[in-house]
Amino acid sequence: MVLVPLTASAACLVDPVWFLLHYFACFAPFFASPIYHLFMCHKSGLHTYNKLLTFDVCGVWAINAFGGLCGIRSTFYCLPFWQILSLVLYMFVSLASIFFILLANTAKERFKPLMVFGVMRYFFIAVRLSLFAFNWHSSLNAIPSYLFMDLIAFIGGALNVARIPERWFPGKCDIIGNSHQIMHILTVLSVLCLHVGSVKDFEWMQEAVCT
Repeated sequence: MVLVPLTASAACLVDPVWFLLHYFACFAPFFASPIYHLFMCHKSGLHTYNKLLTFDVCGVWAINAFGGLCGIRSTFYCLPFWQILSLVLYMFVSLASIFFILLANTAKERFKPLMVFGVMRYFFIAVRLSLFAFNWHSSLNAIPSYLFMDLIAFIGGALNVARIPERWFPGKCDIIGNSHQIMHILTVLSVLCLHVGSVKDFEWMQEAVCT
């Protein structure tokens, strides 16, 4: 959380509000998740556990909801109408998503609204690739970082669900090296990829000349 503002370029601070939203996206999961884990020693039953888990998932929601804004702005930077329309649509979907997340009772029900973010992100990446292919004002510099972000997050989630490596080495990874720890480490790397990609988009938007 210290590295994010320290590694932000001058272009990120041209419009502090947008950078603040980006920073909040990076910060949220690393605030919500430690709270969830810290209070796992509670003895208040399933209801309290579900509340803590929902709080943790809200951190995941925040990084998806606010972490995608910079990429959308960059995609339609030279198309103001489509930029505003896309941002409004994305935030509307985000609010609908958090509504269903808060009502969800199972992990599967919580996961479905989060999937919508992934679909929308790849839709906007496809639009950016199309604009670039037609020589419209667009930049692909941030795309590799965004793709690595999703790939690393997917690997972490897959390892966590598959319980690897503790499934392979029963009793050997209970304290250090279990799948849940690996997932969290990969999550940190994933957020760093988001930050790197967003910085590239901030820099491109500052230098772009729309005609």
